[in-house]
Amino acid sequence: MIRFITSPLSSRTIGQNPLALRQFVLPIFLALLVVMLFVQTIQGERGFLALFEMDRNWQKKQQELTQLKHENRRLLNNIQLLSGDQPDLDFLDERARAVLGYAQKGDQVLILR
Repeated sequence: MIRFITSPLSSRTIGQNPLALRQFVLPIFLALLVVMLFVQTIQGERGFLALFEMDRNWQKKQQELTQLKHENRRLLNNIQLLSGDQPDLDFLDERARAVLGYAQKGDQVLILR
């Protein structure tokens, strides 16, 4: 049986050196430190969970970048069709109708509400 400084003497504890609580402070502190470091390794700002989140975010940004590159190519193609000495008249007519809402004679216009 363990005898603490504050415990009374009994037949089982006679002759044993009493244990002081300060003998347990350092091991408990070190155990808490190890637990805290383990939790930070898993869940902290630079832990494994944050690393997985950054990877997911990077993949999402890569997809967004790919979509923006496709959109940029499409817009550059449209600029090329409309600029220069000889713009594409069919494309110009199509864009004017779409943007301004114009129609030619003979076109059938459907108004959906």
